[in-house]
Amino acid sequence: MMKKTSILFSFIFTLFCLSAIAQKQSIKGWVTDNKGNALEGVTVKNSNTKAATTSNKNGTFSITANSNDSC
Repeated sequence: MMKKTSILFSFIFTLFCLSAIAQKQSIKGWVTDNKGNALEGVTVKNSNTKAATTSNKNGTFSITANSNDSC
């Protein structure tokens, strides 16, 4: 009985850990040209969720993404 309880507890704990890993994060960055000048109005898109944002006049952007997403 104790072994079954331990296995069940381990399984539930693992599920909580996996959900914590997949939580969304705010990704921030900047867009520049090859000379290092900020680029305004560039679209940055999350390939997995289709969320998108554009860079501001300083070239900076912020987008929400999961840890395994790509932009």
